[in-house]
Amino acid sequence: MKRNIGKILALLLCAAMLCGCGNTAKTGDGSGKPGTEDASGTQADAHMLSPTEIPSLGISFQFPEKYKDMKGMLAFNGGMLKSRAGVGFLELEYLGVAVEDFEAFNEHTAKVLEARDRGQELPEEPRKGWNDHNSLLAPTFCIGLIKGTASEPLTEVFKDCKTFGDTVIDSVQEIGKAGEYTFYLLHYPDSVREGYREKLGDLYDDYAAFCADPDTFTAALTFTEPVEQQQQDTGSDGRVVFTADDFDGKATTSGELFAGHKVTMINIWATECEPSLNELAELGKLAKEFEEKDCQIIGICLDANTPDGLEKAKQLLEVNGCTYTNLIDTSQVTQSTLYAQGVPASFFVDSQGKQLITPIVGSQPEQYPLAIDACLSLLGE
Repeated sequence: MKRNIGKILALLLCAAMLCGCGNTAKTGDGSGKPGTEDASGTQADAHMLSPTEIPSLGISFQFPEKYKDMKGMLAFNGGMLKSRAGVGFLELEYLGVAVEDFEAFNEHTAKVLEARDRGQELPEEPRKGWNDHNSLLAPTFCIGLIKGTASEPLTEVFKDCKTFGDTVIDSVQEIGKAGEYTFYLLHYPDSVREGYREKLGDLYDDYAAFCADPDTFTAALTFTEPVEQQQQDTGSDGRVVFTADDFDGKATTSGELFAGHKVTMINIWATECEPSLNELAELGKLAKEFEEKDCQIIGICLDANTPDGLEKAKQLLEVNGCTYTNLIDTSQVTQSTLYAQGVPASFFVDSQGKQLITPIVGSQPEQYPLAIDACLSLLGE
């Protein structure tokens, strides 16, 4: 996750009740400070998104100049391309908070995360602040892509390609092609946006104007063939197969990790994702309970691939009593093998690496024991 604004937007783009962190693009230069320089050396307005490239989806975006004075803020959120299914999506969301107000919130949240890192108890107020900001996220446009020819109506193909709960996609418009991929603009019904008039207040007019201008938005997009994930990291029979370093720098394979345990819960997490941190203490307890059933938890930390990130992750695990194996995502396991649309995400595999049930996305520690029992039942245990 990105530092500062990028980090906090990642926290804001959560599932209901902050149960998971989403994936976001940079705002400005990613520093969260107005007037900083972007990669080209020119002054970047904090209201604008820098030119954004997402190779895994084949999408590039240059924020239209006509909207540089928007009072609110914009962020990308979406799932990665699922190579086997050949379907992906990217959503552009509007955050109804003025930059100056968000800066204050950003500083406050940095202190909250620092307290969390030290294992200190958090007051209720920060959680309320996150929820308040999260309620001001509103959908603008969503891009869907599909490889080859769809075998069912496109509205069905992209039915779940969004992050706004039961929101429906009422039409699909082709907007580009690249190689075997076709890109579409997924339209929300007007009634969805009207629901945000009261929430966004004075910032609603900017939001409405942007949503009413799909041509300008799509003209700012360029498409290339997505960089498909490496298939060699997955066994020919669909098993989860990877190699990664543990927190002591020792290379280990998934086969070694899974062998000897009936079920392994693979928990993907990040040190700067509040929902991940919220469940660490519970995971430490559950790991001990699972051992009694010949099951285990292993963690894969997304941001432990630097000395500072690794040290931070180790401290968090120690504070929360997590003694189970944790891995550094050096082999890009989460990009090539395990597909998650949010963090934390938990996958359940047998001793051979075969996925047993649907992954759990978001922080749902009360569901993990039930998931383990369901897996054991499938295995006849």
